Amino acid sequence: MSMGKISAEELRRKMDGNEKLVILDLRDEQAYREGHIEGAILISLSDISHDIEDIVQNKDETVCVYCYSGNKSARAAMMLEYLDYSNVCDLGGITNWSYDLKK
Repeated sequence: MSMGKISAEELRRKMDGNEKLVILDLRDEQAYREGHIEGAILISLSDISHDIEDIVQNKDETVCVYCYSGNKSARAAMMLEYLDYSNVCDLGGITNWSYDLKK
């Protein structure tokens, strides 16, 4: 797949189909607590480079990223690609997610 945008509908289908994927939430802790995509892992953009290998050991696994507006998620997607993660998808901002959020 390499790096690309993903729609909320496509991400939901992957989740509903039990596809193995890691979802990274790049917002702050308070926003995460107030509501996040089910299964999402909270991580800051600045922590990706040194913490990602502990979270995602298999660089071929699908990693989806999102943030508030899409700026950080786009940078995170580029960073993950630079770190040789081969299946990165960018949802953009949380406002693109029209489904329920977990608290």
